[in-house]
Amino acid sequence: MKKYLVFGLVFVIVLSGCIGRETELKTSTTVKNYTITTTTIEKEDLSGCDEIQDRNSKDECYFGIAKAKKNLSICDKIQNQDRKNVCYWVVARDTEDLSICDKIQNRDCKNWCYSDVAKAKEDLSICDKIPDQHCKDVCYKLIAKAKEDLSICDKIQNQHCKDMCYSDVTTPKKDFSICDKIQNQVWKDLCYIDVGIAKKDLSICDKIQDQGYKYRCYKEVAKAKEDTTPR
Repeated sequence: MKKYLVFGLVFVIVLSGCIGRETELKTSTTVKNYTITTTTIEKEDLSGCDEIQDRNSKDECYFGIAKAKKNLSICDKIQNQDRKNVCYWVVARDTEDLSICDKIQNRDCKNWCYSDVAKAKEDLSICDKIPDQHCKDVCYKLIAKAKEDLSICDKIQNQHCKDMCYSDVTTPKKDFSICDKIQNQVWKDLCYIDVGIAKKDLSICDKIQDQGYKYRCYKEVAKAKEDTTPR
């Protein structure tokens, strides 16, 4: 019986040592792959990616260089489809090339690619091509903010997104009447705060319903007025 116990103990020790060694080797390999990948991306050395054995690290390397060089053909080297989709998305956005988005197989990813290119080009017509209404609304919101064009917010169907759009356009225009268009009271109060601070006008704070937000508005506007007072 003792012989079997001793043998079992030795087996456990040896097995533990093997597992520990395997973990050590995996960790060492992971660190090595990370180091090679990082260095290769920094040097934008595509040949270095080809020498990486681990598939995930190789794909990551291709992605990093494709992004840095804004090179579509490098994305094609990526095997993992999800990462390849994101690679197409990033290159399309950075080159403002809508046609690249059409290479994306994932529908949601393609929609957001369209949205990012539309924002980069400030082209409202691209938003109209997006079939998903939520993504389309966000696209309208991004361009409305970039162009400071209130009329674009009116194209948004989701009321929450529309309220956010009005708020985004209001601050640079310093027009509190736009805040009146916001239906959500919290967003409306926050809009008044932003405009009140921007215009350094305490009277705008009086329009706020929430007492906590109203106090915050008075405090922030007073501080803004002090910062511009000659000393």
